[in-house]
Amino acid sequence: TPSTTKMWSPTTPLNGTGDAMAKGNLIGLDIGSSSIKVCQLKETRRAYQLQCFGTIPLPPEAIVDGSIMNATAVVDAVRELMASQKIRQKDVAVSVSGHSVILRKINLPVMTREELEESIQWEAEQYIPFDINDVNIDVAILNDHNDQGQMDVLLVAAKKDMINDYINVVREAGLMANVVDVDSFAVQNAFEVNYNLPVGETGALINVGAAVVNINVIHSGVSAFTRDIAQGGNQYTDEIQKQLNVSYDEAEALQVGGVEPEQVVLPRQVRVERWSLHQCTHLRQHAGRAARHRNAEERMGPGRRLDQPQQHPDRRRRARSVGSEEAVDRTRRHI
Repeated sequence: TPSTTKMWSPTTPLNGTGDAMAKGNLIGLDIGSSSIKVCQLKETRRAYQLQCFGTIPLPPEAIVDGSIMNATAVVDAVRELMASQKIRQKDVAVSVSGHSVILRKINLPVMTREELEESIQWEAEQYIPFDINDVNIDVAILNDHNDQGQMDVLLVAAKKDMINDYINVVREAGLMANVVDVDSFAVQNAFEVNYNLPVGETGALINVGAAVVNINVIHSGVSAFTRDIAQGGNQYTDEIQKQLNVSYDEAEALQVGGVEPEQVVLPRQVRVERWSLHQCTHLRQHAGRAARHRNAEERMGPGRRLDQPQQHPDRRRRARSVGSEEAVDRTRRHI
């Protein structure tokens, strides 16, 4: 795992220190809003080797905004996918995102890891818009002594109901969810296994799903900014279906390049391309506004949002963004 976050384990809450993880035998299970993907890797001396990969579609609205709405459909799909790939390993790693997941970079007085874990419940109340008893919390120390004499900490929280829903469907499918991670950081894990981002450099990892786009801006190997945007491949499929007057399945095939070019009417294709360019521009602008909004909120301090009054002025602490504004601005221009 990268330095940005630990992974979570339902058996040892929020640690991910089970035997399966230590042995590197976990299967990657991606439960998305439109399909489920499974991946099994084998670690060798030089690199990782792909053992198997498979995908299976989900019925519409089986998962909405990261919440499982049709557990039976998800369980059946997981079972069918694992059987089709002939995977016998039972320990899996999954990841989550959506409105029920909160990520915050905060500044705290320098303390030990043990002291941080003891005090994080109180600290988290200032940053999380949910009842503290309704969430699972994890923390990672990004910098144990910054320029202001404090420590930079990444706070991760997810609603227990959502975590339990994912763990339960995995269990009903005959598997064990040893790890529950965050989508943005799972992508960062994969990136850091394959590439090295030089110190001082800034990059953006963008994971485009069917319903959500995850953005993770990394500076010097540390996550400086994350954002989930409710825009994805489904919108492109809908627009292709409307502009080309084709079925949903044909539109989906066109989106992923599964139809011969000569079968597409050129004028309508141009309209789709213009719409696609407009959507990409919108996404870039949205990410830029989100970065500026988050930086402004972090400068205002804990418990304070641009659209909300401060709730606990006597408990307010000064907070600064982990990544410099210049780094985020450079990345925003390249998105």
